[in-house]
Amino acid sequence: YGGATKIAHSGGWLLSTVTVKQITDELVRSLLPDHPKDEFPQTRMMKRDVVIHCGDTNTGKTYSALRSLMKARTGIYLAPLRLLALEIYQTLNNSGVPCDLMTGEEKLRVDGAMHVSSTIEMLHFDREYETALIDEAQLMADPQRGSSWTKAILGVRARKLIICCSNNAVPLLKKLVEDCGDTYTIEQHKRETPLVFENGRYSFPEHVLPGDAIIAFSRRRVLQMADTLVARGIKTSVIYGALPPENRRMQIHRFTSGDSSVIVATDAIGMGLNLPVKRVVFTQAEKYNGIERRQLTASEIKQIAGRAGRKNIYDVGYVASCSPQWQIGSKLKAGLPELRYAYYLPIEQYVLTLPLGTLRQRLKACMDSRAINYIYKGDLTEPLGLLSEVESYECLSMREQYRMIFVPFDTNNGGLRAAWRSYVGLYAQGLPIPEPLIRVQYLDEGEYAYKWLDLYYSFCSAMGIEIDADWVMEKKREVSEAIDRLLLMSLREPAWGHGSAGQTVTAGKT
Repeated sequence: YGGATKIAHSGGWLLSTVTVKQITDELVRSLLPDHPKDEFPQTRMMKRDVVIHCGDTNTGKTYSALRSLMKARTGIYLAPLRLLALEIYQTLNNSGVPCDLMTGEEKLRVDGAMHVSSTIEMLHFDREYETALIDEAQLMADPQRGSSWTKAILGVRARKLIICCSNNAVPLLKKLVEDCGDTYTIEQHKRETPLVFENGRYSFPEHVLPGDAIIAFSRRRVLQMADTLVARGIKTSVIYGALPPENRRMQIHRFTSGDSSVIVATDAIGMGLNLPVKRVVFTQAEKYNGIERRQLTASEIKQIAGRAGRKNIYDVGYVASCSPQWQIGSKLKAGLPELRYAYYLPIEQYVLTLPLGTLRQRLKACMDSRAINYIYKGDLTEPLGLLSEVESYECLSMREQYRMIFVPFDTNNGGLRAAWRSYVGLYAQGLPIPEPLIRVQYLDEGEYAYKWLDLYYSFCSAMGIEIDADWVMEKKREVSEAIDRLLLMSLREPAWGHGSAGQTVTAGKT
C-alpha cells in the first residue's frame, strides 16, 4: 500500500489502487468500536452519578446546578460560548471558589484553583474531577458542534455529572447515560414568571419601550435598527455574533446598569445571557443559515423568547412580533418534539492511534462507520476541506495535520483563511509565526482584527508554538476598547458603515 499498484503474489492477481483504498477504508471502519462510549475506557471504569436539570429557558436550572458545582473539591463547567465560560469564571471567583478559565482563545490561571470554567471543545479527557457541569446539552443534536456535547456526556471523568438541558433532550440523554451504565436522577425546573404573547402587531420603532430586546438576524440589520432608535433619542445597546465577547459584556453592562434602555440583538442573545429584559420582540420570522433563508424553528423561538421576564425583576415576560403573529405565536405555544439524534466524532487520540490509513481515510471512515441508531456522525466537511490544503506538506506528521485542521476559526472569512494558510506554510518550513499587524479605523476592521488575534493564539497554542500570551491579551484588550469607542460614537452620532470611525485606533505592531 502507498499509492502504487500492488501485486498479490499468492494469487498472482492485480489489485488496483482503488481496490486497495477500498480495502483499507473497510479495515479502518472495522477498527472503530460499535459504541463511542468504549473510546473512554478509564471513564467506563468509574461509576458516575448523573443529575439532569431540565426546563425551559430562564428557569434557573444552571443557577441551581452551579451551587452543586461550587461545593465540590474539584470541578469543571463546560460552556457553549466563551462569553458564558467567562461569566461563570467570574461568578465562581467572586463567590470565593478559585477558578481557571480555559477556552481555545485564552487561558487564565488563578492561584490555588481547583475548578475550571471552559468552553466544551476544550475538555481534556485525561483529568478527573469530583463534579462536572455540562450546560445546554440539547446542543448534542447539532450536526456541526453536537459531537463536543456527546463526547463530554460519554467521556468526562467525574464522579458526579450535572447536565443542564431543555425538556425535549431528556429521553435522548437517558439513553446515553444508561448505555454508559451510570445512574441518574432528574430535576425538573419551571418558569416562575409567565410568558405572554402580545396579540397586537408590533410596529418598529413606534412601539419600542424600555426593557425591550429587539431581535434581528444579521449584523447589518441590528446596526440599522440601532441607528433608528438613536436618532429618536433612545439609548441603545447592541449584541451580534461578530462582536467580541468583551464588547458584548460592555454592551450588556450598559443595558443592565440602565445606561441604555433598549437592546437590539441577533439570536446570540438566546444562549445563556442573563439580561433584565421585559419584552422580546421578533422583527423577523426567518433567518439566513449560510445557504438559504429558512423559517425559525419552534426551539429557536422558545430559546430567544425565554429571555423575557427575568426572575426577581419582572412578574411577567412578554413576547411580541413585527411578523404575522402565527409565525411566532403558534411556534411559541407549540410543544417541542423529542430530540432523536446525538452527533458524534471520535476523539483525537482515538483517530491518531488507529494502526493504518491516512488521516483523510481515518476521518472519512469515522463518518462512514457503524453507529448506534440514535448516534449520528458529525459533520467533517470543513476539516476535510482544510485537510486538502495541508496534505501537500509531506513533512507534517499526522498529528500536526490533525491539529491544524481543527484550529477554531471562521473558514468562510477569506482573510482569516489566508492567514491560516500562511501559518501552515510557515510552520511546515520551520519559520516563526509573526504577530498580527493590526490597524483599526472602522468597526468591521476591529471585528476582523479580534478574530485574527484569536486565530494567531489558537494556531500557535494547538501547534505548541511559544508566543507572548500577555501581548495577545493586551492587543485584544486594545482592539476591544477601539471597537467600544467606535460603537459609542456611532450610537451617539448614527453613521454606520465604513465611514463611521471618526478617528484611527492603532492596536498592535505597525
